[in-house]
Amino acid sequence: MLQTPVHFWASKTKVIMANSTTVASIMSKPAVTLEGDANLIRVRDAFETHPTHYIPILRGHDFLGIIHKTNFKFFMAGLLLHGDDFAINNFRLERTQAKDIMTTSEDAIPPDTPVETALKIMVEHHFQALPVVQGHTLVGVVTPFDILRAEHQEEPPADPA
Repeated sequence: MLQTPVHFWASKTKVIMANSTTVASIMSKPAVTLEGDANLIRVRDAFETHPTHYIPILRGHDFLGIIHKTNFKFFMAGLLLHGDDFAINNFRLERTQAKDIMTTSEDAIPPDTPVETALKIMVEHHFQALPVVQGHTLVGVVTPFDILRAEHQEEPPADPA
């Protein structure tokens, strides 16, 4: 009987979790970060020019929060509900800072957090990106794609046939 990819992935997840892999070994570095006082024109431009779904917001090296692309799109949709005047909407984007719309969360995790724990947090809170901090300094971000990438690099089990 052939194993489906879903069953294969589920069995491999148990292997990673059994090995107590930490997020430090699978996290990625953010493609872009912005300071909390950056205006939303810079946020918009960052999303348009970088293939990312999140932007960590910092003060120096300290992690303050994160803006998810979906939340930014909801913010932009709210602007359009108040009229499609480009000048007014652009003025609002210039005047609103990243820290005004970022999500602040107590769910940032240290690098030695087991992947299993990070995965539980992501599932429980529906997070697509989980900041990894050492003290208050952002050192990376772990996403479901990082976990899948780590799973893919594992050697597949021997074919029982």
